Amino acid sequence: MSEGKTFAGKYVIFVHRRGEVKIRASLSTVEKELNSKEFIISDRGYLANIQHVMKMKGRDLYMRDGNIITVGRERLKGVREAILNYWGV
Repeated sequence: MSEGKTFAGKYVIFVHRRGEVKIRASLSTVEKELNSKEFIISDRGYLANIQHVMKMKGRDLYMRDGNIITVGRERLKGVREAILNYWGV
């Protein structure tokens, strides 16, 4: 099984300072349990913590850990608004 991929919507991989943790759950379930405006679904399969977004350029979110997450076209407006609201712009 490849790291960073979900299979049949049953696994979520949390990337954090100390590495990664994989749990058996759907992304929508995790989003509901987090119940926080700081977490946004940026594309199918990605839930990003706004606190760790260093910049947004075009459709790409540049994360504190160096990862780049591309925002889906259908989510771009909402993600941009959420980030700008969080940054107070």
